[in-house]
Amino acid sequence: MTQRRILEAPIGDLTFADIEGLIRDEAEEGPRLELKRELPANDRQGDPWMRGGRSFANPARDGLAKEVVALANAYGGVIVVGIDETEDCPSSDDLRRFAVLRNGGSGPPWLRG
Repeated sequence: MTQRRILEAPIGDLTFADIEGLIRDEAEEGPRLELKRELPANDRQGDPWMRGGRSFANPARDGLAKEVVALANAYGGVIVVGIDETEDCPSSDDLRRFAVLRNGGSGPPWLRG
């Protein structure tokens, strides 16, 4: 049920508990769900957003744009940044910050927590 909520609920209604539910339910990536532990960066420190900044650097923005285009060319879907896919199951030992990007449907395409 959590994965369906992530894909269909108004993005502004999603909460940290919904993201935790993906982990608890061991949701699998598929044509409409992409999980990213980190954002691409040019240095070893990672993307500034992952360290608490307010915006993405160019490598992260470009990488996310490619993912959004891939979803748009298929069925639409959701990218969740902040959790890792491990053997097709999401996991996170330190889930403090997340982002959800949605392609397709109505409403704003972006939620940060």
